[in-house]
Amino acid sequence: MDKELIPSGLDAVLWFNCPINECLRRADGRYYDRAAEDEDFFMYHVEDVQPPIDQAPLCERLQQQIRDNNAMSTLMDRFIAFDQ
Repeated sequence: MDKELIPSGLDAVLWFNCPINECLRRADGRYYDRAAEDEDFFMYHVEDVQPPIDQAPLCERLQQQIRDNNAMSTLMDRFIAFDQ
């Protein structure tokens, strides 16, 4: 049986050569502020984009970016599946 190629609709694909440890570090330290006025929410990172510490209400309302699809075990499973 002949196979037919289906057009993907993608014009280009970018490959970022980033170590798994760095990807996990970036995914793990994310916090968000849903009360941000300029967007639906604003994202902070505990190491890279730290929230301003002089704004006490902001620091108190930050929530860690934890979802089922961003859990460490899920991310590791995704990396392994992608590498295969």
